[in-house]
Amino acid sequence: ATFDLSPMFSDVDSGLGSFASEMKAQGLWDDVVVVSISDFARTLYSNGQGTDHGWGGHHIVAGGKVRGGQILGKYPLNLTDSSDLSLGRGRFIPTLPFESFWNGIAEWFGVPQDKMSFVLPNRDNFNSTYLFSKDVLFRP
Repeated sequence: ATFDLSPMFSDVDSGLGSFASEMKAQGLWDDVVVVSISDFARTLYSNGQGTDHGWGGHHIVAGGKVRGGQILGKYPLNLTDSSDLSLGRGRFIPTLPFESFWNGIAEWFGVPQDKMSFVLPNRDNFNSTYLFSKDVLFRP
């Protein structure tokens, strides 16, 4: 079964647009970051009634200082079960950790480097090439 999400996008657009307009009117938009988030992703294959919980996902980051128009990360070239990233049944291993964008956001919020592991406890499990800096995500 499929479900048409397109009508819901206008609600999200309207809500975020109103919020952004108000923040701009108050002169606060450059101090705001908005992040879309989900506690799980979805498999690429249907289970007959929809899709199952999966790993990975994509997020939207917006705000007055956000360097927009970027797609960060890598899209898998092979979406079949034969992919190196596939665990079967449409489940794929993410190419970036959840901490990748939160690292730059935490830096932008002013979290000192010596406190970053407290804020992002799993951050030290990843090579820095997998973590975006505030300079990648935000304009000065």
